Amino acid sequence: MKMTKPEFQDLLDRYLNGLASPGETKLLDQFFDSYRTKTGDLKEIGEEIKREILQNIELETGTNLKKQIRWPRPMVWLRVAAVISFLFITSYLLFDEFGRQGATQAHVIKLKKVHASRGQKLDIRLPDGSRIKLNANSNISYPEKFTGETREVTLEGEAYFEVTHNPSRPFIVRTANASTRVLGTSFNIFSGSEMTAITLVEGQVNVTLPNGQAALLTPNLQATIVKDAQRIDTHEVDIEKYVGWKNNTLHFNDITLGEAFTTIENWYNVKIDVKTPSLLNCTINSKYQNESLENVLNSFRFMLKMDFKIDGQQVTVSGNGCPEKTKKQ
Repeated sequence: MKMTKPEFQDLLDRYLNGLASPGETKLLDQFFDSYRTKTGDLKEIGEEIKREILQNIELETGTNLKKQIRWPRPMVWLRVAAVISFLFITSYLLFDEFGRQGATQAHVIKLKKVHASRGQKLDIRLPDGSRIKLNANSNISYPEKFTGETREVTLEGEAYFEVTHNPSRPFIVRTANASTRVLGTSFNIFSGSEMTAITLVEGQVNVTLPNGQAALLTPNLQATIVKDAQRIDTHEVDIEKYVGWKNNTLHFNDITLGEAFTTIENWYNVKIDVKTPSLLNCTINSKYQNESLENVLNSFRFMLKMDFKIDGQQVTVSGNGCPEKTKKQ
């Protein structure tokens, strides 16, 4: 059963005058207890405040309480104060038979946080229809519903974006070192602790640093931002080498074995223990499509004359170092 504001005002009048039935008193007690739970206990109030509350009740309800002979009990005053506060905040009262108030309240937009663990890649569809491929060991957060003039997400790690076109509501990806603003396009972002790389596949994106420096990217361009460098470097790249991961393709482009091992640890969810530190500076140039961990390491064994052992999620690597021509200078 729903109770309207006039009905509630009439019940409140009888309650204050001690004329409410036991059932009505219980119903109001449930309502007051529910409201006090949400707002916190009110402090004791003095005589002047009591008179002010009476005047406010008269204004809000049109009830003449000056004829009242006795003051309500102290605990009742706490409840009356809650009612007045409630009247002023919501401007109307509605509650059901269980004593719950049904006043309209502001809808709080919840923030969703998604984590892709090592060895895992996730497909995410955003509220606006945009799609995200989240790489292993990465995090992204976004609102359950986009409101306002922009669509904003926050990324840690790596993700590939296919953004739904919406000229009136730009899409913004915030990372540790930069923000990337688009209207609708496809691009890849890698955001690490030391460097951020934005690689554009289709459309246009605008990359901005906290200091205001900006760069406009067109397809096949990549923007890199080194931590604390305070500048954006742009250059043309082979797109597939930077977005192939979403199709289970590993590209190692003239990087050190140490860097390759970091990728492998995330990709295959393993821990690699290198017994020969000099191996970490050896360079790798190779590509692997849907290959097992053992096949990738066997390829490294052939190139670098190294040995390895796989024991569950633990990999041990050793060797004699690498030829001078394959060492990172």
